[in-house]
Amino acid sequence: MSKYRHLFGLLFSIGTVVLVIIYISKRLDTAEYNPASDSHEILAKLSNSGAFDFELSDLEGRSVKMSSFVNKVILLNLWATWCGPCVEEFPALLALARHIPEMRLVAVAADKEPDAVRSFVKAFGNISSNVTLLLDPEQKVRLLYGTQVLPESYIFAADSRLLRKVVGTEKWDRPEAIDFFRHVVADPSVR
Repeated sequence: MSKYRHLFGLLFSIGTVVLVIIYISKRLDTAEYNPASDSHEILAKLSNSGAFDFELSDLEGRSVKMSSFVNKVILLNLWATWCGPCVEEFPALLALARHIPEMRLVAVAADKEPDAVRSFVKAFGNISSNVTLLLDPEQKVRLLYGTQVLPESYIFAADSRLLRKVVGTEKWDRPEAIDFFRHVVADPSVR
């Protein structure tokens, strides 16, 4: 009996080591999307070099690159339909986009199922033409930008440099937020 107990213990130990190796290799695989492991480094790169480029599919399956929105003030929002605060924040994002047609809202959904995003967005009826909805089921953009918690938003000036990072929800349709975006759109030198 103790012979089997020893064998079982050995097999359990080997299995644990194998699982740890698989976990570490998966973590290393995701590192290719992250240009810096430290969030301060990421923010410095975004402030100095501008928005990181990425390419994702929109709800119709068309490929869209972040760099295609040149010379536009961009509000990049990382969200998901399964994220309660994201769902709560979404109507205010759409309202802001309606108020400031000169800006571009790029909403990147981390959902695994595109149909969940389509159904959710459909409930809002017509979406402003300055809103781009992208699908990121592998959460590459979240890793690229070092996002830990959804929702998270990045505001980029027309020259692509980072103006603000907002972690968590924001009331984007408040008069102060609308005035901020009007000011940023009107004055490209805003820091």
